[in-house]
Amino acid sequence: MSEDLEIIRFAYTSLGTFGWLTLTGHDKRFFTVERPWIESADGVIYQAGVPFHSCIPEGIYMFEPFDSPSKGPVYRLSNPSLGVYKDERDKLTRFAIEMHTANTMRDVVGCIGPGDEFGPAGWLQTQIPAVYNSADTLADIQRILGMKQIRLIRIRQYRPFHARGK
Repeated sequence: MSEDLEIIRFAYTSLGTFGWLTLTGHDKRFFTVERPWIESADGVIYQAGVPFHSCIPEGIYMFEPFDSPSKGPVYRLSNPSLGVYKDERDKLTRFAIEMHTANTMRDVVGCIGPGDEFGPAGWLQTQIPAVYNSADTLADIQRILGMKQIRLIRIRQYRPFHARGK
């Protein structure tokens, strides 16, 4: 199975983790919003970040259509070797990670929100980074990928410069 999607994270901030989403064979690039990376809480180190509070670790995930009880048709991510499961295993694991409609990190609890633009949301001092038109963007992704086939998605950090020969 080949990688059909890739998220390249370009900003890790206290106001969210942001990336570019590309789909193999398509020119359009989308944006993503997630929560910041939070590795531990109360002295416990979590392999996949703190459940419901952190973005998920970089890596390759199964990306499958899923009918979410609370969000409707979405995509669900899983990779047990990274500590991210489809369903709950125990209180230390991540599960039910979805790509669903969301514009800011306040709209996700460990999931990923897609959008077609990136910029500030809110007024004056309350501005926070956001992605825009999330519902339309998710619908575009569903139209392109369909809602039947399981695919692979790679999530990685943007690295702007690699020295030659290293």
